[in-house]
Amino acid sequence: MLGGDSSGLQPDVDCPNALDRNLQLARRLQVGGTPTLFFADGTRFVGAVEASQLRARLAAISAPAGIASARAVDQEKQ
Repeated sequence: MLGGDSSGLQPDVDCPNALDRNLQLARRLQVGGTPTLFFADGTRFVGAVEASQLRARLAAISAPAGIASARAVDQEKQ
C-alpha cells in the first residue's frame, strides 16, 4: 500500500456485495467495532484486550470443564 503496488488488485472480480454482506453479519452479531473476539461459549471480548486476559480466557476454555461446557453451548445452538 505504501509503495502504490496495485499488482495484487483484481478489478474484474465479481464481488459487488462483500461490504454489505459483512455489515449485515456485523449487525446480526451486534459487532460495533474491531477487534471483537468470539468464543465457542458465546462470550466475546470487544476492543483491545491485554495478552494476559486473552491467555487466561483461552486457558479457561481449554480446561476439560471449559471444553465440555463450550461444546454443550454449541450443541444447544444447533
